[in-house]
Amino acid sequence: MLTEPRGKGVSRLTDLIDDSLTFDIKKRPLLPGDYLALIGLLRGGAFDIVLSSGSSPNVAALLFLSGIRRRIGYGSNRLASMLLSDPVPLNRNQHAAMMYHDLTCGLGIKAECARPAVVVRSEAVARMSDWLGRGQGAAEPAGSSRAGTGATVLLHPGTSLLALKKQIFKVWDPRNWAQLIADFIKQAGVRVVLAGGPDDEATIQQIIAALASNHADIAGGANGLFLNAYGKTATVEDLVALIDLSDLMVCVDSAPMHIGVGLGKPMVALFGPTDPRKLLWNDPRFIAIRDPQAAAFYGDRDPFTQRPEHSATSPPAPYVLIPPDTVFQTAMDQLHSTSSGSREFLR
Repeated sequence: MLTEPRGKGVSRLTDLIDDSLTFDIKKRPLLPGDYLALIGLLRGGAFDIVLSSGSSPNVAALLFLSGIRRRIGYGSNRLASMLLSDPVPLNRNQHAAMMYHDLTCGLGIKAECARPAVVVRSEAVARMSDWLGRGQGAAEPAGSSRAGTGATVLLHPGTSLLALKKQIFKVWDPRNWAQLIADFIKQAGVRVVLAGGPDDEATIQQIIAALASNHADIAGGANGLFLNAYGKTATVEDLVALIDLSDLMVCVDSAPMHIGVGLGKPMVALFGPTDPRKLLWNDPRFIAIRDPQAAAFYGDRDPFTQRPEHSATSPPAPYVLIPPDTVFQTAMDQLHSTSSGSREFLR
């Protein structure tokens, strides 16, 4: 697998990848030497086949110069149709996974697109189970609590820096996250775990500050039902384990959302600019709530190609505008449901 540096952790989510290479295709400026380095990387692998998700003419040219005999990609432009050995039609009006799965048609594979599966590492589960137990202050197994329902909800507020740099706002107001934490604990007795990656430090701090201002007892850990996991998930495997150990995840449109889908984890995902029908798997375990203002502005268009500054109308607010009580009620409905398989929550 050849990917950007920010995507290299994907290889640790599956056992299907034998090796991985990285190249920063979004580096600016990309110099002639950078392109030569990429061509050398491709030629040095002596690969028989390449499947590429890139749709620009530059990608087609680079694949042609790689010397790889079978070059499968999207025939989305004239150069690609000429330089690819097996051009595949590009259909963006479908779920993204199915769009990428169409590339297998270039290999003559006739199979339906199956929901991806994420591998859970036992050593990471042991680490996170131990941390959850210590975080409770009691030697109880993960998934249990001394009070309340016994359910554990994982909140992950983070999104990619790339989206923020492109002014594609997928984040929820930190004050809303703080209110949601309080609702889970005070109204339902649910244990809440707050998680985030290295890029989410400022957001996590803002959530904690909002909790301290309005719900000091929760922020202080008085009832043992709130755990801050920021900085505790040292690897992507730890995050996978933490999601797997939870009963429900609430997140925004982000990489952790896709991990949750790969785990089959019941979730409530908050959407703004992006169309959930193209990113969230069609499964009753996965519920999307979309900001109506953003939905009206973007519709089913790709926000990365329909930038706010390119529109004559005003873009949506910098936060996903969904009321906390809507998210809370939807999440509680998910916890009460039995659609996740063998487990039944809060009976």
